[in-house]
Amino acid sequence: MRTIISLLCLLMLYSSGWSQDLNLPEPDELKVLKGTFEEKKAETMFLEHVKRVIFAQIDERDKTIENLKTADDWKNHIKYVEKTFKEIIGEFPERTPLNAKVIDVLDRKEYKIEKIIFESFPQFYVTCNMYIPKRVSFPVPAVLNVLGHSLNGKARDAYQAIFINLAKKGYIAFAMDPISQGERFQYIDRKTGEDMVPGSSTAEHNMGGHQCQLLGINLAKYRTWDGMRAVDYLYTRPEVDKNRIACTGVSGGGTMTSYLAGLDKRINVAVPVDYITTWRSRIEAHLTTDSEQLFAGTLVKGADNRSDFTFLIAPRPLLVGIGIRDKLNPYWGVQAFKPVVERLYKTLGYEDRVDFAIVDVEHAYSKQHRQALYLWLHKWFNYGSSNTEEPPFTIEKDETLWCTEKGQVLASLGGKNVADLNREYFLEIAPDFRKPRSVNDFGVQKEKIIEKAKKLTGYENLSMPLRPRKVGSFQWGNFNGEKIIYYSDSDIYVPALLIFPEKINPPHPAVVLVDETTKEPDRNSWSIIKTILDKRSAVFIIDPRGMGETGIKNISQPQIYSIMTNRPAFGMQLSDVAAALLYLEKRDDIVKEKIGCLGKGHGGLLALYAAALEPKFAASSTIEQLYTYKSIVMNDIYKYGLEIIVPGILKYYDLPNLAGVVAPRPLLIINPVNHNKEVISDNVLSKDYIWTHQAYSASGFAENINIIYNADSSEVSKKIAEWLDLWTK
Repeated sequence: MRTIISLLCLLMLYSSGWSQDLNLPEPDELKVLKGTFEEKKAETMFLEHVKRVIFAQIDERDKTIENLKTADDWKNHIKYVEKTFKEIIGEFPERTPLNAKVIDVLDRKEYKIEKIIFESFPQFYVTCNMYIPKRVSFPVPAVLNVLGHSLNGKARDAYQAIFINLAKKGYIAFAMDPISQGERFQYIDRKTGEDMVPGSSTAEHNMGGHQCQLLGINLAKYRTWDGMRAVDYLYTRPEVDKNRIACTGVSGGGTMTSYLAGLDKRINVAVPVDYITTWRSRIEAHLTTDSEQLFAGTLVKGADNRSDFTFLIAPRPLLVGIGIRDKLNPYWGVQAFKPVVERLYKTLGYEDRVDFAIVDVEHAYSKQHRQALYLWLHKWFNYGSSNTEEPPFTIEKDETLWCTEKGQVLASLGGKNVADLNREYFLEIAPDFRKPRSVNDFGVQKEKIIEKAKKLTGYENLSMPLRPRKVGSFQWGNFNGEKIIYYSDSDIYVPALLIFPEKINPPHPAVVLVDETTKEPDRNSWSIIKTILDKRSAVFIIDPRGMGETGIKNISQPQIYSIMTNRPAFGMQLSDVAAALLYLEKRDDIVKEKIGCLGKGHGGLLALYAAALEPKFAASSTIEQLYTYKSIVMNDIYKYGLEIIVPGILKYYDLPNLAGVVAPRPLLIINPVNHNKEVISDNVLSKDYIWTHQAYSASGFAENINIIYNADSSEVSKKIAEWLDLWTK
């Protein structure tokens, strides 16, 4: 209800100043690609481009693997891969007291179930069930069970089948709820227990995971640390044979089995099920991924986290469970990778320590996989029977296995969630920008920000092919224009409308306009366009890749894949904006020294970055732009996704610093918005933009920065007109 009211208020805010007699163009009149050969591939262009980039990086990684011939070759590569993965995941913290407690014990005929809670971080509670066999001589081998994506976590029937049968066969089975599953939902109303991010556990993972990306870490840091602390706990139990600890899990649990066994050498045997494949096969199948599986820059660095964690497990015993009909982990990817890991183990002299349990089933920890697990454990732990039969067993109700009174840690015990951990980490790493003491001092700080921004976005200097061509004409009232297509990369084209002011001889100043609604008959956006034209400037309306006419139904695919290339989708779109500048500079009817950039919403972020990284932009203005990345991290829930993500950015700068970089050129920020895309007030923004104003003062043009709050449509047009006067005359 609050969201609906906010949207209604925003609508009233803008509609109050609308020019009711403004004639809007028809939707078909705004289409640039219609009838061109580019139209056919417009929807797939962005995705196919990212695939081309990423497959080239995978090819390089594959060549490296092919050239590993000796044991030393492999050992050196394994060290590199481990170092790379650790850098991407983030540094693990110092160990703190587990404060483990056995809450209750369920007594069953052949085993007992202890309900255990420990703290992997202070007040970050992990709920666990420990299945302890009866009629055995302790210590016995233990199996750490890390779970796949199930809302009820350790209580899921298919998972209980593993724990119970392991206990019946004499093993200790230790199962813990993953983050956002079972009793560990991270985003709930702590009084009522209501889920604030309904849907799958991956929705919660992404909510915390996107924050992690901004901080230069990965959600896998917290999930892996939970598992490492679980091993710490197993080491405290006299019933556990510390030299015989295994780890297993399916799907997301297969992920964590790979990570844990790869990074924690105390795990002696690993059995990941339905996870190991290759990124090439998943991308060919257009499959996306969860936050803890999305490693920033991993493929450009020559490491595939879908498969290469197995390298870190070698030469310890590894059984890889595969479902031939698993639609989430293509079997052809397994077929491509299987000979690689077998060659690794053979080269190291331990070819008998790796095997594959390939079963004709779909995505699940099937009975056949469980039976393969029992045999593998028996073989390498030399323990128990080789009998893989499963006598009848009883599944417990979810509530019976709860470690907490209300079935949720945060509702029962309070404590911290992932967002709390992210905030704590942010406060540790946030850069402190001092007030620039002089123009030179500002220049030094400015260059550092620009250098980092270019590196993190993957921005490349202006060297686009362009290959522009006019594909049609456009008329809006008395304003005439051209329909243009230009190329910002060999396989990326940008549809654009170039509209000229009425009855004014060229050359003209120009404004590059980036707004997802301008290629639609949106009254507010076209009021802004008319304001620009009335001020005798041309307007160049563009659709960066993935927006407008080149939009894609599943935009998450190129967004996710691009993160792994070290050039996120946002950085790619930024190149499209910069290419617009390059194109306009080459036109005789445009004043190349007077080209500005204006963006709205997501386009506002692009306009700000474009002006910061390209000094040839004479000015910049943004409308409804996110005011700080920090606001994403400082709030549990937010309304932005991967479209804005630039991994690691908050280690080095935030949007107020980027705004300061635009100095001394005119910068107009109108109606900045918060993490929920709500227009904010000046008292919220003022403290965050202190450095921005200091930067403009140090550059000698304090008057060139202007931030406007709660402006209606008429005031927006007025302020844009004033902004244009600063640099177009």
